[in-house]
This record gives sequence, C-alpha cells and structure tokens, in this order.
Amino acid sequence: MLIEKEKAWLTEAKKIMEMEACSISECANELGSQFVRCVGIILETKGIVYTSGVGGSGVVALRFAHLLSCSGVRSIFLHPTEGVHGNSGVLKPEDILILISKGGMTDELEKFARVAKDLNVPVMAFSENEKSSLFGIADYTLKLKSKQEEGLLKFVAPVSSVVHSSICDAICAIVILEGRITRKKLKNIHPGGEVGKELNRRLLQ
Repeated sequence: MLIEKEKAWLTEAKKIMEMEACSISECANELGSQFVRCVGIILETKGIVYTSGVGGSGVVALRFAHLLSCSGVRSIFLHPTEGVHGNSGVLKPEDILILISKGGMTDELEKFARVAKDLNVPVMAFSENEKSSLFGIADYTLKLKSKQEEGLLKFVAPVSSVVHSSICDAICAIVILEGRITRKKLKNIHPGGEVGKELNRRLLQ
C-alpha cells in the first residue's frame, strides 16, 4: 500500500505529464504558415542543417540533428560557445543554422546568430518569445508555446523541452514523408543495434 508521500509523488508525476500532453496538443492545433515555411526551408537547404542551443534547449537541438540525419537531411549539432570561438568557420552560405531557445534571449545564441549572419548563413529560430532578440536577428522564425510550470520546476522547464522536441519530431516526420530517406539508405547509415538488425531483416524478405 502506498504511503501519503508516495501518493504525492504519483500526483505530481501525473500533473506534469498531463501538462506536457496538453501543451503538445495545443501547439499542434496552432501549427500554420510559420511551421510550413520553416519545413520548406529545411527541405530546400542544399548544405548542412546546423542546430544549436544551450541547456535543455541544447539537448533538444542535439536530438533534432540526430533525427534529421536519420531522416535524410545532413545535420550536425554545433554548440554556440564553440561557434563563437572559431568553429563557426565550418558554416557556408548554402547551410542553415537553427537555434532553439525558450526565451530567445541567451547571449551565446545571439552572438552565434550574428556570426552566422556575417557569414551570409541563414538563421532560423524556434522560441516561445516572439519579441526576443533572437527573433529579431533570425531570417525565419517559429513561435512555440508551452504551459508554465510552477515553483522551481519552471526554471528547469521540462514542459517546454518536450514541446520543442515534439515540433522537431513533426518536422522529421515530414522529411521522411517527402522521401528523403529509404529503408536501404537508413540501413546503411544505421547498421547498429536492434534497429539495424530489423532493417536488414526487412530488406532480406
């Protein structure tokens, strides 16, 4: 039998998970022309799609680069701190830099965005703050929305991380829908683990 403390844990767990599910649903219902334009730009990019962010948003950006690569779009995560300490030299005008930030006011990202612009590299920003400095710099923007957590949890911002990840997942789903990756190609770039084994079995059938 659960003690009162354990019941409180379950209540809190359900609360945050329901908040995340609700935020994703609301964000999905608000998808429109901004989202379509950003997806189109990513699909049209001839070079590499670089993603970047710090903290929780950085983890989302890193995961986004991985999923894009698996979906058939060349993508690499580039940390903004490294980006303003010389690594931005890899950027080329045919690439695009996607910056993810809940508040859009992170100094490192703003500096990185300006460096990219100086190199004639288009910048795309995902943020919940359309009045942010990042949105002011970016060529393409995608306004996101998530429910606000309470107490100390709002500074950890788990809900926004989940919502931002879901947007990235949606973009990758469209990339796959557009035929950027085949089962054979995915097997070639992802031969490891159970995924690689399953892809190989399916191709041999």
